[in-house]
Order: sequence, then structure tokens, then C-alpha cells
Amino acid sequence: MLWGDKLCKAVEGIAGFRPFESQDGEVLFAFMEDTAVPVMENVEYTFGYEDVRGFFGRTVKGFMLKLEPSGGNALYLWCTDGGNEVWICGNLSARLYRFALWVGYGLMTLPYGTIAVHSSCIVYRDRAVLFLGESGTGKSTHTRLWREHVEGAFLLNDDSPVLRVEDDVVRVYGSPWSGKTPCYRQECSARKVWWICVQGHEWRAIISNRTKHGQGCPYCRLTGQYTLPARRNLLMTTVCMTM
Repeated sequence: MLWGDKLCKAVEGIAGFRPFESQDGEVLFAFMEDTAVPVMENVEYTFGYEDVRGFFGRTVKGFMLKLEPSGGNALYLWCTDGGNEVWICGNLSARLYRFALWVGYGLMTLPYGTIAVHSSCIVYRDRAVLFLGESGTGKSTHTRLWREHVEGAFLLNDDSPVLRVEDDVVRVYGSPWSGKTPCYRQECSARKVWWICVQGHEWRAIISNRTKHGQGCPYCRLTGQYTLPARRNLLMTTVCMTM
């Protein structure tokens, strides 16, 4: 939920959010306006895109994001640990605001087993397939070729579909964040998971075996290629595809 005239008015100018509007259901969290920006005590991560510098870190009470465009005012977003409110202040230009809402959504929905994944996702025969990779490596091209050459395949989201694990099944949802492609579907597809390790081995495993029990690639485990700490680290970077 967005709370405050400025936040509501600003989101009206951003494509993609209207298909996800709803007047029903429980309100799990809210974005609020505030002017009392806290101090970022520790910067845990810095990044850049276009002319924007980004800083993600911790305040005394929770997480905080700062987006600072060259020659312009910054946007600030923060929340408190265990809370259900996200506070926003500053520059509400579309490109900053959209990204900030994505970060805030991620922070608020993580306790519900939900995560947004940078990928392009098509659905074919009721099965979602996610293509992951760095920007510019061909994710969107790959899904476009599927749609052009595979009858019945359609695009669910082209930049940031939302995944949620429910009873060892991954549900893949469309989202308001679809990159440069205007694809905003309020739909989902549920499938079990195939995994690919960094060595290119493929295998099928239920989610809990990977996340709860730390089971890595069975082929690499047989050869002793990875130590346990390395396999745990691999879980954080493994490419997964829902088939």
C-alpha cells in the first residue's frame, strides 16, 4: 500500500503498477512519506547504473537505501527490522522511485519466502522458464526467440519476476518491474525446479533440500570438487530454472 499524496501521485506516472492495483486482501506493509531521514551507519553495498550512485546499508534500527543521481537530489528509503512500514523521502523521479519501490518490496516480502529475480521469464504449456544473466547477455533476446518460434509460449515478465516457495513448489509471478518491455501480467505459474551449477551440471531437486539441508550439485559432490563451505556459497549464486 502507498500512503501519502506525493507517493500516490508519483506512482501514477510509472507504467506497470495499475494492473496490480487491488482493493481486496490484507495489507501486509505500507510505503509512507517522511522527511526525517536517518543516518546510514554502515554502507554494506554500493552500485551504479546510468548516472546514479546507489548505497545500501544499515541504520541503527534497520535497512536503508540511498539513490543519488548526478547533479540531482537523492532519494532515500528505509525501514525498521521487523516492521511493516517503508519510509521514502526525496527525489521521486520515475527511474529512482520505481527502483526504490522494488527494493522496498523485496525487504518487506522476504519474510514470506518471496524474492524478485533479475531474469526474463516465459510460460510454455503452463510451465515457467526463467533465463538469468547479467544485463546485455541476451535474456530478452532468448525469450523473444521462444515467442517467435515456439507456438503457445508467452512472456510473463522481462526483468524481475517474483518467486515464492510454497510447499517445495516455486510459484513465479508477474510484477510491475519488467525493464524496457511493457509486460505487466498479474499471473503466476507453479512448477518444481531444475538446477544448474557453475560447472554446467543439471539435476532436479526439491527446494528444501537446497535451502534447508545445504545439498549442492551431486556430480561435484561425487568428485570432491567443492568443499562444504564452497557448496553453501554456491547456493547463493546457482542459476535455477523452473521447468
